Amino acid sequence: MFNPRPIATALVRSAGLGQTVTHMTLWGHSTNQVWLVEVDRGAAEAALALHDRAGDEYDRCAKERFLHNLVRRPGIPAPRVLATDDQGLFSVRLLERLPGVRADDALRDGPPEERAQIWRVVGATMRRIHQVRLPGWVAGEIVGDRVVPFVGTSADSNVNTLTWGHYILDDLPQELASLAQELGLPAVDTHRVTPMVDVARRHLDALVPVLMHNDPRLANILVDRRDGRWQCTGWLDWEFARVGEPSFDLARLDLARSPSEPAVPAAFWAGYGDPPDPLNLAVSRLAVALWFGRAGGCSDEPDRYAPARTYLKELH
Repeated sequence: MFNPRPIATALVRSAGLGQTVTHMTLWGHSTNQVWLVEVDRGAAEAALALHDRAGDEYDRCAKERFLHNLVRRPGIPAPRVLATDDQGLFSVRLLERLPGVRADDALRDGPPEERAQIWRVVGATMRRIHQVRLPGWVAGEIVGDRVVPFVGTSADSNVNTLTWGHYILDDLPQELASLAQELGLPAVDTHRVTPMVDVARRHLDALVPVLMHNDPRLANILVDRRDGRWQCTGWLDWEFARVGEPSFDLARLDLARSPSEPAVPAAFWAGYGDPPDPLNLAVSRLAVALWFGRAGGCSDEPDRYAPARTYLKELH
């Protein structure tokens, strides 16, 4: 069985936090493992994130250093990256331990006015994320400290750089046809759908590409009650962040969740401010539902995408 303590100890010493790791607790695991690390009998705490380097197509150590520094400037509460190691079998990051509790846990209890307050601060923080952009950014994956444009094929060219609209919508007509077949519905005429997809694509591509977190789960958000008010104290897990159109993040927050998590209420939008273009949001909801609902979710979280599957079933 893999023992992360030696790696944690080396990074703790490299970061100057102490000499001895006295306790480690597995905090979460999905695409990576996250361990809470106690140093020198509670003198300091940190979080250790590990990912198998065989699948590290994002250059995670460099990516998280770059992104965490970038988003902290406008006040987005990402943890400081204290030390990294990507020379062995794992891509490993030692992160600052931020205060607070997971937003999904905080939203389970408490009076309605406090839950509304939590949603407002989550919305306000996501708005700040979607205001982050750098000159020259195009839609694409963030690899290390650079943006790599999406590349693929489209009907009017061979291999080319794809806009965000092309990236998420080029397969939509065929996806809808496959969904209709799965549900036993009348066949979808993809030739009639394509012109509508072209209109939606132009709407998506009208905006300047911005930073997307791309995994805005309530479990990745920390909140804390201070002086009688809830604050967002942590926005975690930036490994899948990319550059694109923000309505995809918003649709994902609502549809890529477990049934036990609440749907996004009006209080979120009060914090977020002006909502996105209604067509962009509707198309993004459909794309998210097709992307995650048909895939059935992660094997270790079988119910996580149930709302997306429900959305697809209700389309007809």
